Amino acid sequence: MINEKYSYNGYNPESQAVKNKKVELKQKLLSKQIIYKEYSAQISAMKRGFKYMDLTKELAKDFNNTEIIGSSFAQREPFTDVFPSDMTGVTFINCNLNNCNIPVGNTVEGGTNKHHKTQNDCEEWVVDAQLKPIEPLSPERYDKFGLSKNPKDISATPLIESIIGIAEKEKVKADRKAKILEVAGNPTLLDELINSGKEL
Repeated sequence: MINEKYSYNGYNPESQAVKNKKVELKQKLLSKQIIYKEYSAQISAMKRGFKYMDLTKELAKDFNNTEIIGSSFAQREPFTDVFPSDMTGVTFINCNLNNCNIPVGNTVEGGTNKHHKTQNDCEEWVVDAQLKPIEPLSPERYDKFGLSKNPKDISATPLIESIIGIAEKEKVKADRKAKILEVAGNPTLLDELINSGKEL
């Protein structure tokens, strides 16, 4: 049985409660009880979901033996308790459960349930139970710039800027240099132009 309250970020466009709320907001808008900006904000709030929410004090019976589909319960800190500890029989389908502890007796199908934390390179890394980095949360970004995905290569001191941001800037600079070299054929003049900060 689909859990209407917690599926689709609490915003199942097919649910009667959502349809009724949208009709009510539309009527308020048309009768000028609210302005469009407020209407839009309320619709957005309905779609926001359960990110960063603590649901541990909710009743387990509101969850038990249901399917929760397509919702985000993601948390800021790894290994965060989000759900009632005594809930059972819940199947999370295609949900974002990053940094969420899933109580025993419940299952996750599809979606994501990784625990991650920002490291000294200013990027998110998947971490183990001791919060030690294992791999980048987005390894394709490291691959794009040929950066190491080995946790041992993370800077010992915190960077001021993301290692990906630094790599992107270096790539732009290298691309500009290559373009000018191609046109000008003068490496000395090229270095002077690049270091001056002038538009090339």
